[in-house]
Amino acid sequence: MRRQREILEGLVRHLEQVCPGQVRAVILYGSRARGDARQDSDVDVLVLVRDRRRIDRDRIYEYVLDATLENGLDISLSIYDADDFERLVALRAPFALNVVREGETLWRAS
Repeated sequence: MRRQREILEGLVRHLEQVCPGQVRAVILYGSRARGDARQDSDVDVLVLVRDRRRIDRDRIYEYVLDATLENGLDISLSIYDADDFERLVALRAPFALNVVREGETLWRAS
């Protein structure tokens, strides 16, 4: 668990460097957030950004792949425009409601 936290903190730092001013929130959700993960469970992470077109997704996913290969921790990353995610919540989309209900905010822009 400690190693997972270190990897996710590294991801947040990487996002701040690669996408300065674009990231609005980083949220852990799924079994790891609920506390019922198994040893082989993936780590579901949602990144909410101001504008998906203005971020370097390749560099983000490269970091995630490297972290997965080096640590054996399978990170499943989703990137959404924050406004689009809010619309999904308003529409009561199951994915968005699950994130709202069970998600743990790892980082939020001030």
